[in-house]
Amino acid sequence: MIDSILIPSWNRKDNLLKTLSCLEKQEFDPKHIFDIIVVDDASTDGTWDAINNIKYFNLPQFRKFKPLRRENRTYWGAGPAKNTGAKESSEDSEVLIGIDSDVLLPPHVLQTYAEDYEVEKSDTRVIIGPYHFLQEPITHITENWWINKAPYMKYTPDIRLKSFQEHPFEEHLEGLGVALSSFGGNILIPRKLFFKAGGFDENPIVTQGEDGDFGMTMWECGAKSSYDMRLLGWHNPHPIDHQARNGNQAQLIEYLDTKHKVDLIKENGKVMRQRGVDWVVSDEIIKSAGYNIDDPFFK
Repeated sequence: MIDSILIPSWNRKDNLLKTLSCLEKQEFDPKHIFDIIVVDDASTDGTWDAINNIKYFNLPQFRKFKPLRRENRTYWGAGPAKNTGAKESSEDSEVLIGIDSDVLLPPHVLQTYAEDYEVEKSDTRVIIGPYHFLQEPITHITENWWINKAPYMKYTPDIRLKSFQEHPFEEHLEGLGVALSSFGGNILIPRKLFFKAGGFDENPIVTQGEDGDFGMTMWECGAKSSYDMRLLGWHNPHPIDHQARNGNQAQLIEYLDTKHKVDLIKENGKVMRQRGVDWVVSDEIIKSAGYNIDDPFFK
């Protein structure tokens, strides 16, 4: 089995090197072959020089380590970089494994992904892994970092944790809730499905919702997903430009409603409540969608 690992990165050099260090320490059966494609999305922090000087991916299972660079980054969002990496993946790759440049994976995760997919190979088989958000960074990848340190650090649980706990890996899941759970930071997607879905939408409007948008498109293309708690990773913290990231939420919702023929405000509210989240929509968004802000549904 041949997999391509796609890692987009923008000004995350230090975190990216830790993510790659975790991949270097992966333990898996030699019959599984992995290509690693890192896309530097026009970083200005020395990322390009750093990934070009990496020498440690010399295990036979890592067939290729390929750094790429995009010279122009016009808006916040990893979608264009993910598309660039996918287009450079080898045609003999069965699946694409998306990992964010801040996500740290324990050494068993790649083997688990490979075993999960081999249980039932299918061009519509999506496998989703969770990741907790660390509030304090892991600065050194020690031998047993995920056992000795991470569980005892302060972290914010994955918002999807309840779904992972309630649904065993054997379940085949679909629907809006699953589609919106298809976070690109720890996920396996069949290569054929990625391109059938057309890759990530590169319209700047989708900035904040690119993962959910792509998840909905995969669902429309017949995707059936599984959650696997064994794939748990840890997200190292980094500064966030919330203004650039959030964009115009009302415009985003209108775009997604039209594209996917859904009523995203109401439907997403249901999904979030099912996860135990106290979902509150701003009056601005409610009014922009043509609803009465006094509607009890939104309270």
